[in-house]
Amino acid sequence: MIRKIVSGITLAVLVGVMMPAQAEISGSGSPNSGCFGQLNGSLWHDVDGNGIAATAESGLAGVRLHLYYSDGSASVSAVTGVSGEYQFGFLCPGNYIVVVDETTIPENLSALITANSGHTELGGWAIEIIEANNQFDLPYQGCNVAVSASCTVESLASELYRCEKKIDELRVIWNGSDPIRLLVHEGNDDSPVLAELDEISSGEMISISGLEAADDDIIWEIFEAGTENKIGESRFKLNCDDEEMDGPEDCGLPQGNGKDNKSNYLNDWLLEGIRDDSGLLDCSPTSLLASSTCEIASDWADCDLIDKVRWLTFTYTGGGCDASVQNQGDKFECSGQLESAEPITVLTESGDSFVVFPGGSFTVPVEGSDTELELSNPMGTESVRLNTSCSEPLAAGDIYGSLTLSALNGIGSGAQIHYEYELQNNGVTPVNVLAKELPDRTLYQQEQRIESSSLVSMAGTAYVSRSIDRAFLAQNIDGTVLQCDGADSVDVIVSPPAPCEISGSGLHIHGDELRWELTAGSNVGGVLERLAVSWPDTVTNKLKEVKLDGDKIFDRDSYGSSVVITATDLEGEYKKRRINHAATKQLKIKFDSDLDQAVLSDFTIEADFKQGCRIAW
Repeated sequence: MIRKIVSGITLAVLVGVMMPAQAEISGSGSPNSGCFGQLNGSLWHDVDGNGIAATAESGLAGVRLHLYYSDGSASVSAVTGVSGEYQFGFLCPGNYIVVVDETTIPENLSALITANSGHTELGGWAIEIIEANNQFDLPYQGCNVAVSASCTVESLASELYRCEKKIDELRVIWNGSDPIRLLVHEGNDDSPVLAELDEISSGEMISISGLEAADDDIIWEIFEAGTENKIGESRFKLNCDDEEMDGPEDCGLPQGNGKDNKSNYLNDWLLEGIRDDSGLLDCSPTSLLASSTCEIASDWADCDLIDKVRWLTFTYTGGGCDASVQNQGDKFECSGQLESAEPITVLTESGDSFVVFPGGSFTVPVEGSDTELELSNPMGTESVRLNTSCSEPLAAGDIYGSLTLSALNGIGSGAQIHYEYELQNNGVTPVNVLAKELPDRTLYQQEQRIESSSLVSMAGTAYVSRSIDRAFLAQNIDGTVLQCDGADSVDVIVSPPAPCEISGSGLHIHGDELRWELTAGSNVGGVLERLAVSWPDTVTNKLKEVKLDGDKIFDRDSYGSSVVITATDLEGEYKKRRINHAATKQLKIKFDSDLDQAVLSDFTIEADFKQGCRIAW
C-alpha cells in the first residue's frame, strides 16, 4: 500500500485559554522574571479523527514546536516527551504564533484543520496568552483515503472460443471414484496407442495432445490402476461436431460418451480445455482470485498458427498512420489524423460504435476478407483497412495506424486483465476524490464522493501485452478537510512466448550452391530475419543470391568471404520468408562459381528467426 500526504495541509487545533501571565519571550528563550504564563499541551495520533485524545491513541514524541511573537520576531522551542506532551513557560500576556516543525512529524500524518496565524512565512496557529495556564492541543491524523488494488487474469481466448477445426489437444478431469490406467488410441481400440497413463486419481486433470493426426472418433480404454482389469471405454469426437464439447458453455460438463451420448461408454470425464487450429479453450484460467500480482504466459498468434481468424483484439496505442508496423504492403490502407491523447469513437463496418480511451482495448468480429475501422474524436478522423483473410501476413503485435493488434481469437502476446479498485474513507466526514490510473488507464479519471466510513468500488479491463506496474491513485480534492493521496498498485508480469525451434538437416554442396533443409517444430514456426554466411575466398569470392524453397529472398552480389544479411536487406513477400510450424523448406545459398573444390567445414551459416530461435552450422 502506498500513501502520500499532500504538503501544506494541517490538522485541527484545540485551544484552551486560561489565567493571566507576567513574562515575555526573549531571543534566547530566557524568561523575564515578571511573567509567569504557561502554554501546555500535547500532540497525538487522532486515529478516529474526533479531536478527543482516547486512551488507545498514542502521543507523538520528539516533535519540535516553536513559539513566536505574532509579528514573527524572537522564538523559543520545545520538544514533545514520550506521551506527546510539551510546555512553554514564563510568558507575558499577548498574541503569539505556534509553529510545528513538520520534518519532525511522523510520515503520513497531518493536522486536522488548516493553520490560522495569518503569517505567510511562518504559518502556524495564532495563540492569545491572557491567563497563567493556557492549553493548546494538536491532534494529528493519517490519510483518510485508503486504496486497495487487485487484478485477475481473464481468458479472452476461452470467451471467444468456438471449436471449428479438428481438436489437437484435449484436457479433461477424471471424475470416477477410483484410480485408473488409461490407453488413448488413435482410433478404435485395435488401433495404435497414442498415449498411456497410469495412476490417474479422481479429480486429476490430464492433457492429451497430438490428436490432430488421429481419427475423428477415438477410443480410450480404462483399466483399474496398475492392472489389466478393464473397466470400460470412453469415446471422443474430435471434429467439432459434438455440441456438448465445442465451446466455453461446455466447461465442466461430463464427457466420454461420444457425440450420440451412448450409454455403453464411460461418461466420467469433465471438460477442462480444448486446443485446435482456430483457438484455445481454457476452462480454468491461471488466475481465478484477485491478487496484487498477475502473471501471463504469452502465445505466438498469427495466420500460421490460427487457421481461421474470427476475432481481432486491438489496443488504442495512438501514433497515427505513421506508427504502422505491418507486413501487408499495399493491402493495408490508412488515412486521416486524430488526437491520440484523447478518447476515440470506433465505428465498425456493421455500424456498431463505442468509445475507447487511450491504452484501452476492444474486440471486433472478422466479417470478411478485409476489416475496416473508423476512429474519430473532435480533433479528426482516421480510417484503417487491413486484410484479415490470412492471404496476407497477420500477427499479434502488428501495428495498424493508431491501433496495435493484440490478439487473434483471443490469443496473443498477453492476456486480458480485470482490475478492481476499492476506495475507503476512514474518516468521520465525506470526502471527494479524483480517481485515476497510472501510467496508462482502463478507466478515464473521474470524481467520486465517498461518504464517511464507506467504500466505493471501481473496475476496468485492459489487454496487457507487456509487464507493467499499474498504480491507482485517489486524490482528495476537498479544500476544507484533510487532503492526501491514497494509492495502491498491482504488478502484471508478462512472460514472452516460447521461442521457435528450427532444426537443420542434409546440408550439402550442389554445384554452385549450399543447400540445407530447415524444419520448424510442431508448435511454432519462424520468419527468417537475419542470415550470416562465410565462405572460403580461395574457392569463390562472391555470394549472389539466397532462396527459401525457390522464393528469392536476397538478390545482391556480396564480395569477399562473408556477408551479414539483415531484415532490411531481405526482399520479396514477408510470408515467403516464413517456415510454418511442422513444415520444411530448403535454404539455397548461391555463389558465383562451382564449389566442387570446397568442403562443408569451410563454411559457416547462422540463421536467426523473428520468433526467437537460431540455427547455425
